[in-house]
Amino acid sequence: MSTITICGSPLSTYVRTARMAAIEKGIGHELRDMAPGSDEIRALHPFGKIPVLRHGDLVLYETLAIVGYIDQAFDGPPLQPADPVGRARTN
Repeated sequence: MSTITICGSPLSTYVRTARMAAIEKGIGHELRDMAPGSDEIRALHPFGKIPVLRHGDLVLYETLAIVGYIDQAFDGPPLQPADPVGRARTN
């Protein structure tokens, strides 16, 4: 499948979290600098928020969903504990 693209401002802590997840999993990614509330972002996210992840035909938004997807969809070290208590504390 194609490389992931993370859309949003590199100054955003939420965009940084999504990028860090990709780096920790050892997957390449492209950052498309897009301002929150811009027409470009509104075309991808109904509320115009960042980050947005694009992976092939998949478009995801909300940082927790993006990080969870990266963790489960790609090989590499797990980003979250496997046990329910550890995962709850992480979340």
